[in-house]
Amino acid sequence: MTMSPNQIDLRRDEHGRLTIRLNGVDVSVTARPCFPWSHPRQFISFRDSENQEIALLRQLSDLSGDAAVALQASLDEASFMLAITQIDSIDKEFELRNWRVHTRQGPRNFQTRLDDWPRPLEAGSSVIHDVAGDQYLLPPLETLDPNSRQLLWPLLDATDKS
Repeated sequence: MTMSPNQIDLRRDEHGRLTIRLNGVDVSVTARPCFPWSHPRQFISFRDSENQEIALLRQLSDLSGDAAVALQASLDEASFMLAITQIDSIDKEFELRNWRVHTRQGPRNFQTRLDDWPRPLEAGSSVIHDVAGDQYLLPPLETLDPNSRQLLWPLLDATDKS
């Protein structure tokens, strides 16, 4: 159910969990941005412990005060992405691509399926998911070093043709 901002009584409980008050009862929820991912602060779904949607907010900016702060913190925690700063290698092996990269969080090795391609985002960046479900943010091609650009551009070019 879509709720107007004045209907949403959102806060963090004493354990740091996000809660929403419905009919006088605090319900522990998770906040999940809906598509499109290019606008992660619009259409936010609140889901209960059974992963059932109990409320939908049109956009984060509709909230103010403590509710906005609580929701922003929850969304930041849920949208953790490893930010790639350099690509050392991308090698094909069977049905996988093996990536060796540097991220802001340190060096990483991960695998993606051969048929998984970076998904374009706004401002020239893109995101790719590894086989374990982790997300990697790829910066705009022109911001990378020459070797990283050479390794990445065929994958980005392939996404333009699909």
